[in-house]
Amino acid sequence: MKNHILILLFTLFSLSSNSQTLDSIFNTLKFRNIGPFRGGRSNAGSGVNGDPLTYYMTTTGGGVWKTTDAGQHWRNISDGFFKSGSVGAISVSSSDPNTIYHAGNVVFKTQNGGIDWEVISPDLTRNDKTKQGPGGTPFTNEAAGGENYNTLMSLVASTHNPDVLWAGSDDGLIHLTQDGGETWNNVTPKKMEEGIVNSLEVSPHNPAKAYAVLMRYKFMDLTPYVYKTEDYGANWD
Repeated sequence: MKNHILILLFTLFSLSSNSQTLDSIFNTLKFRNIGPFRGGRSNAGSGVNGDPLTYYMTTTGGGVWKTTDAGQHWRNISDGFFKSGSVGAISVSSSDPNTIYHAGNVVFKTQNGGIDWEVISPDLTRNDKTKQGPGGTPFTNEAAGGENYNTLMSLVASTHNPDVLWAGSDDGLIHLTQDGGETWNNVTPKKMEEGIVNSLEVSPHNPAKAYAVLMRYKFMDLTPYVYKTEDYGANWD
């Protein structure tokens, strides 16, 4: 019994000591805006493995921006290539830091860090013309300068195979390419209702396993939905 008490006291003391150490570290940190100020909000951001100074960000009304000095300076790398300002997602290849994918309603790819871009997909959204515009039921104008329908909101390049790329749209579709964008398959879960595919993640242990997160707040449904596949989207749980 005494041994149990001593172990408990030692554990509590250790937790308390660690907590104080963490507080002393985090209390000195301050969040600050490192810009750039574009479109009212940022849709997505990505760092580069092995490079602590290079980052990319996408905005609702200002395309894709890049910094190579941890945010001290930013430059736009999408002007002249994209027809729309709103960019829903961005993903940097883990096998080549100069290969970057970005998504509007189609997927763009650069292999030289954003100097040149090419389209590697068809329109991967529903492309419902009746719901494209500044507002409309059940969609609301967020006053952020970007489209609010028919946009790819999630995009992830597999860490296992550079030719595998997943894309999810804000109108409830999930597409997959396994040949670098030559062909795309609609792998949307059959019973999944329309909503925003807000996040896609590939398992670091199994290349065929992926997770999808769906939110339907625009349909007044606040239930969170998470789907899992273990066979490249052929079946979902």
